[in-house]
Amino acid sequence: MNTGLIKNVYLADDDEDDRFIFAEVLQQVDPSVNLWQFESGEKLTQILCETLELVPDVVFLNINMPIKNGFECLQEIRSRSDNLKNIMIIMYSTSRNPDTIARALELGADWYLIKPASVSVLSSLIKKVLEINTAEPAPDFVLQ
Repeated sequence: MNTGLIKNVYLADDDEDDRFIFAEVLQQVDPSVNLWQFESGEKLTQILCETLELVPDVVFLNINMPIKNGFECLQEIRSRSDNLKNIMIIMYSTSRNPDTIARALELGADWYLIKPASVSVLSSLIKKVLEINTAEPAPDFVLQ
């Protein structure tokens, strides 16, 4: 399934159930993709700063997390001067609020994925992300 462009995925989400479901679905969609999970934005940015030998191909970033929320993480990553500022970042949230979506776009997210209520929809959205070809025009900003 994977075109080979995305092999390393980071997921930052404080909800353990959401991380578990995401991991299960990703494993079913493409078992060759490596997933690193973080329960907070603070841990994600700490790892990104400390571990430069493994740069993720894509980061799924929940918005509502304690200590450092997804917007703060996004802003911090995009303000870096190294190659990390160019990581593909997908905001991953239940919020459909147009202001929230606009803020994600304004801060530099590549896409905004609304957490679906069903596993089958999540599966199709993850497939869509894994099939993204950077040579082609980007899909709509909001993936749902």
